[in-house]
Amino acid sequence: SIQPATISRYERYWYADNSGAGTSTVTPDPANALAWRCHLTPVFANPYCGSGIMMDVGHRGAGRDFSRYEKATLDLDYQGPAKVLKLNLKNWGPPYAQAGKGDSTKPNVIEFPVQPGHNQVTLNLRDAAIEQWWIALHPYQGAARPELNNVVAIDLQTGSGAPPGDYAIRLNRVSLSGRAITPEHWYLLLLGLWTGFTALYLVHR
Repeated sequence: SIQPATISRYERYWYADNSGAGTSTVTPDPANALAWRCHLTPVFANPYCGSGIMMDVGHRGAGRDFSRYEKATLDLDYQGPAKVLKLNLKNWGPPYAQAGKGDSTKPNVIEFPVQPGHNQVTLNLRDAAIEQWWIALHPYQGAARPELNNVVAIDLQTGSGAPPGDYAIRLNRVSLSGRAITPEHWYLLLLGLWTGFTALYLVHR
């Protein structure tokens, strides 16, 4: 779970299409690291803005394994003309990722509906899909297959075809949940069962 009380553990970043051919702007909220505003203009064909939570603070390609999780729950406040937003889980790994290049991470995207005001949305991580523009830029076998085994950043973005206008987004919490049994957990479970059987055998003797 990531929320205002824990956001200091991570890096924050914001972006808009003015980094390329557009003129949209994004403005972070100085009082809340999980809130921002943006103004989308029609100059770029598909205007966008977004904000991300960088978990790979050292930029070494060392993220978190989300492959065992099943759901993501977002609690957010939203104002804007668009009716959808995107959750983007950026995965780092060979053969596509390059150190220091954020656009080389694999965008596992889930688009979801929103309405003005308070929103609480639960998303199924199995619904994640890879952006088509990214697949076109990385033509390798398996490019279209979602990967969540090394997520280095979580982005919240305006959705596809977002209309121009003013947006205000405040993310109150993002949580991931599901079954997460690691190999270490299995080892401890088997060790515990073996110890229990041994104890029963000794009692029997």
